[in-house]
Amino acid sequence: MQIAPRELEAFGALQKKLGQGVMDAVVAAVKTPWKELYLDVRSHPGQTAHKTKLRVIPVSGTLISVTPPAEVTITIIEILQMRSSFAEEPWSGMKVTMNYEGQCKVEFNYDPNCVDDPAFFKD
Repeated sequence: MQIAPRELEAFGALQKKLGQGVMDAVVAAVKTPWKELYLDVRSHPGQTAHKTKLRVIPVSGTLISVTPPAEVTITIIEILQMRSSFAEEPWSGMKVTMNYEGQCKVEFNYDPNCVDDPAFFKD
């Protein structure tokens, strides 16, 4: 069995911390039953300045926006600082989707133009 590099282990720990922080924020803020949430982060490579949206999809009703707490924002910045450790072309977007049971999926967007999407905050 091959041992993961320290950077990969650190990135995994940050992803876990991010997931827990997002779940905690949603559980504290949303009092209606929900089925899924997503955190969408966009940033130009080499920068930690970012756009973030956290949305909750309720069982019934309208999409709910939640403001990420400071701890989540700090974790996002730490993740953004690590981007160049894993690829020559760092990603510009990261979307974390979680369901109510805590199952999680992470998708990366390598299109640098995704940061400037004018429709980013429309949903």
